[in-house]
Amino acid sequence: HLQKFDYFSTREISGVALAKDLFGVSADLALDPVFIVGKHHLDDLSLLGEPFAPPGGIAAYILDETEWDKYTIINNAKKRLKLKVGLVHDRWKENEGDKGVFSEDWLAGIVNAKLIISDSFHCIALAIIYRKPFIALANRWRGLTRFVSLLDMVGLSDRLISNYEE
Repeated sequence: HLQKFDYFSTREISGVALAKDLFGVSADLALDPVFIVGKHHLDDLSLLGEPFAPPGGIAAYILDETEWDKYTIINNAKKRLKLKVGLVHDRWKENEGDKGVFSEDWLAGIVNAKLIISDSFHCIALAIIYRKPFIALANRWRGLTRFVSLLDMVGLSDRLISNYEE
């Protein structure tokens, strides 16, 4: 059915080859929309939020906790850099005492942080847009190939770690 489309694109370098090999269609590599929207729009949104992370601290956003101990990386950075941490994770529930954050709060936390640590592609993409130091935590369940493609394109693949030992 993909051959019926006039145009096909993918955000991953590996997706170009997969589209050709598995589906017989030519695909172009496309930027994720977060890079197209314009930083001034992101700036405007961030001004509407209350940062989830302390200004000048570490903004940490964890999607999946099951693969390896990502919190050890965050705690080590906190101790080494002597910074406070704001943490948002994808499993919050009101009855567990956790609170969710609005997108504007999340973005404000990234904009105002000194360091970003995340296994979220979009969180790391925003760190790149805002030229923030970051540690990308490999997340094979959600977008690892996007991480690899993006970080290879911008020459920052040394920021991606796959386990605590790295």
